[in-house]
Amino acid sequence: MMYGRDDLEWDELVLAGLRILKRRAVGRNMIQYADFVAALADESGQPPLTLSRDRAAIGPLLAEISERAREDHPGLLISVLVYNKASSMPGKGFFELTKRLGLLSADASEKEEWAFMASQTTGLDSHYSGAGSRAAAARNPE
Repeated sequence: MMYGRDDLEWDELVLAGLRILKRRAVGRNMIQYADFVAALADESGQPPLTLSRDRAAIGPLLAEISERAREDHPGLLISVLVYNKASSMPGKGFFELTKRLGLLSADASEKEEWAFMASQTTGLDSHYSGAGSRAAAARNPE
């Protein structure tokens, strides 16, 4: 049981979140937390998470979505697309994940975080728009 959801419900939230963010990656279309939570309910067909009641679940959910997506693109974290309205940046859990994975140094400045976010969104756009897939196919023709 994860944050009041059984394993199947949690897995569907992860998969639904991944589908949402893959679509948004093309064109670097970031999404606010509240809008992501609403889209997640629509996509999954499950009762919505609420930021007030389920805040503790959002970070782990986004981390798991990023971990799943990394199977296709190890250096990119798709959860970069979800941001806080007040700061225009992902939450602190995102940056903790980047540091735990060694993608960003533990003492990264805000300027380095912004540059990292820009490189991530550009890389995700390239990957999901097909440019990354075409380049990989060109390197490894069958």
